[in-house]
Amino acid sequence: MTDLTEELVRDWLEGKEKVLDRAKDQIGRRVEAFLSDWDLTWEFSHEGIDKARVKDAPRVHRKAVRRGLSNCDQLLERCYEKDGRKRFPVHDLLGVRVLVRSLNDVAAVRRAIEDFHASGAYMYPLGNHDDFDLEDVNEGPRKSGYRALHIDGSVTERESDSDFTIPFEVQIKTLAQHVYGQHTHDEAYVLDAVNADVRYQTVRGLQHALAEELNGVDLLLAQIEDAADAIRDDIERREVGEEITPTSVSNSVRATTGIKLRESGAVHLSELALRAGITTTSDFKELIDPAGEAAEAFGARFRAHRRRIASPRELLLGLLGDSDLPDEGPGAITPTDELEEALSQRPPANALDEFDPDEDLVLPTEAPPNEAAPDDGAHEEPPTP
Repeated sequence: MTDLTEELVRDWLEGKEKVLDRAKDQIGRRVEAFLSDWDLTWEFSHEGIDKARVKDAPRVHRKAVRRGLSNCDQLLERCYEKDGRKRFPVHDLLGVRVLVRSLNDVAAVRRAIEDFHASGAYMYPLGNHDDFDLEDVNEGPRKSGYRALHIDGSVTERESDSDFTIPFEVQIKTLAQHVYGQHTHDEAYVLDAVNADVRYQTVRGLQHALAEELNGVDLLLAQIEDAADAIRDDIERREVGEEITPTSVSNSVRATTGIKLRESGAVHLSELALRAGITTTSDFKELIDPAGEAAEAFGARFRAHRRRIASPRELLLGLLGDSDLPDEGPGAITPTDELEEALSQRPPANALDEFDPDEDLVLPTEAPPNEAAPDDGAHEEPPTP
């Protein structure tokens, strides 16, 4: 039996208030920067970010006792083993909630953060790379019906001459999931003499039904977004004119090669086409290899090098086959070998010099060219602050 009491936990949290506040500020800044820097590239949006909070003493104490902690300092130690890894015993000591519009945004945020983590510590934006963990509760909802995407991690802060590593959890929730939390948290999550009674199961059953209804709203909204995007894409493809734009370039590439570009890739490619002196959609189409062999070979090479960052110049060269782009003069583009050497030393300083085949390139499918393809699409339940 542990001698750890709730009062000791409360005193410890008060004693660490300064460093915990610094950690809250840091993770808040990191989350906000990640969302604002990468929303266009990864095609997600967010509706709001709640201010970071510290888990309250009673719930920290309950979890610490379940983990068998003997003193409060262990809260900042990786002393709990889970899935073969040493983890913090209260992984959500700090918490931040991000609200997004739909499940499509949740999926896009997940793709982005998993990609950054796979790219290594240098590119990972949310604190200490080694403490990253992800749980998508949308795939396995709690018995209560709770759903969210959880991103766990840690940040390090210094106080006086000591460094402290503080664990946190970021919750990515749809607006509907947030509504569920707002209406059920105080009634069911925080245990008391009433809701712990067996007769309260009737209320819990109704709350679960509410969660399923709201999840149905989320699923329908995602379908509406996909259908709207597909129709908008089809309308733009049919009405596009001669001017070089991201849409006209994307449509030309897809009609000729069967490859659909993501929005970010189309933006990069259209700018490069203009820099190369290609001013009309007709000129662009004439230059694309009619057989599509160059484009297909280019796509295959990228599939074999998932983590590689390459220049849009290579994409343009691949699509244009044997056509030449100027290396000197007003339309000149940085040579590929020099660009890649620079990229190997640092992240690209200009979004134009960055191309991610997994995000910018969609491989050909069996769908006909005129058919619009839709876009891809045990933690303690976090409290509502």
